Amino acid sequence: MKHQIPKIFSVFVSIVAVFSLIPAGIAHAGPSSIYFSPSSGTYNTGTSFSVQVKGNSDPIYFNSGSTSGTINFPTSRLRVNSVSTANSSYPNISVTFNNSAGTISWNGSAYPSPTTIYFFTISFQAVAAGTAPVTFSTNTTVNYRPAYGIYSTNA
Repeated sequence: MKHQIPKIFSVFVSIVAVFSLIPAGIAHAGPSSIYFSPSSGTYNTGTSFSVQVKGNSDPIYFNSGSTSGTINFPTSRLRVNSVSTANSSYPNISVTFNNSAGTISWNGSAYPSPTTIYFFTISFQAVAAGTAPVTFSTNTTVNYRPAYGIYSTNA
């Protein structure tokens, strides 16, 4: 009996260690996720830089999909120069930005190819020094409608 307790404890510790390796920087639920690429960077004031909005889906569950959401950014640190939807996986995607409110909103639906999904590219300009968190709001979704239900990602 003395030898079984350490074995059970070591198995438990191993399971906890494996789950702690799962990345937390990607919003996902079910077979889909949405994220920024690159996920972070350092830029000088006045410099313009691009950030892609991408996602993933499990091809087993993929059928058709729609997407909508909002990205928030601090207006005191960043300004959106433009947004490009060229080569988007959602050919009818509509994206608008508001530099006064610090938001980028989008809406689209299509049959994008499964696995890696490309939404759009944002061109930002750093307007002041400091940390500038860029985040998906809680209304951000990527929906897939397979035969057995709706899978959605909420950021």
